[in-house]
Amino acid sequence: PNVRYWETFWQLGRHGRWPRRSVGLFDRTHLRWFTLADAHDLLAEAGLVPEHVTRRLLRPDGRRWPRPVEAAGRRVPGVRTLMTLQNLLVATRR
Repeated sequence: PNVRYWETFWQLGRHGRWPRRSVGLFDRTHLRWFTLADAHDLLAEAGLVPEHVTRRLLRPDGRRWPRPVEAAGRRVPGVRTLMTLQNLLVATRR
């Protein structure tokens, strides 16, 4: 899960604690949250090289954003980061 997702800041700012839920970004089974940079570091430490990254721009409930909102999010790097619920990385061994 992408810890830089906008809702993280909203929940921390509003409630002052990490949210926990039964499913989704704040799923109770997640042991760690990542930024994209953290995920790249994790792969490097495991001797893997990222080959492809897919950013899943989704709402907190997993539904897609309306097309104009998603399109804007894909064009603007800072907004894209905040709208990315998950980063999916494909990697190979060095």
